[in-house]
Amino acid sequence: MDHIQINMGKRILKATNCTANSAVLGDLGWFPISHVLAIKRLKYYDRVLHMDDNRWTKKIFLELFKIHQSGIKLPWDWCEAVHEPLVENGMDHIWGTMPPVNKFWITTFKQFNRDRLSLLWKDDINNKSTLTDYATFKQAICKERYLLDVGNFLGAQLKFKARTMTLGLENEPWVIKRNNGNGLCKLCDNGIEDSTHFLLTCKETADIREQFHCDLKADLFTCGFENQWNTYLSMPLPGKLMYLIGEIGQACNEEVGKIFDKHSKRLLVNLSHSRKAIMSV
Repeated sequence: MDHIQINMGKRILKATNCTANSAVLGDLGWFPISHVLAIKRLKYYDRVLHMDDNRWTKKIFLELFKIHQSGIKLPWDWCEAVHEPLVENGMDHIWGTMPPVNKFWITTFKQFNRDRLSLLWKDDINNKSTLTDYATFKQAICKERYLLDVGNFLGAQLKFKARTMTLGLENEPWVIKRNNGNGLCKLCDNGIEDSTHFLLTCKETADIREQFHCDLKADLFTCGFENQWNTYLSMPLPGKLMYLIGEIGQACNEEVGKIFDKHSKRLLVNLSHSRKAIMSV
């Protein structure tokens, strides 16, 4: 079921197959569907344990329980599907306890499993070369506000791709492999085309960037955030990149975050259209 969930997430984001699954889950705020299914199974398991022994459901469960405990593998082993998540979260003592002494054990399981999955997720993004930037600003599985902007969903999709190195830039691993390339920018022939170059330094799109800066400055000044404009200008390139595709603006102030989000999406859309037009000549 998890792969169906991942495929659906990629369709929503119009992400490529090479997009890291952990980034899809992270930005949509989705835990693996197996987590939800495990909780539903355990809730039903708890319900069965509290049934009277004369109920047919309880009788069937007790027979399945005996078969599972004997080590016999069934084609569809419901007991295994219930038992395994308990073992993974150090709660094996719950298995076979009729009924469990602690009536809040499912709540404990939810928290244990979320914590375990969060650690696995964090470890995964830290070990993927395409998520080097992503790992610096993404700290937890939670829905990102930039995806909620229905007025510019193309910008939201492009922002997700910029965060996950899937914009199709020349320095992205899958592009280098496909084109047997060297990562150099084909627009200006002057530098490696990564996210920093594409968004902040490519000379061929300087006019688009200049307009972006004018619009961003005007919005920040209108809302009384002159200091944030000055802070952004004083940042080195990696810091500016985090304002555009990361969470720095949002961390400063919700309104500042919205302003940077709006203009960074517009910048991404304009740069992408310009890049496509130049490359097609």
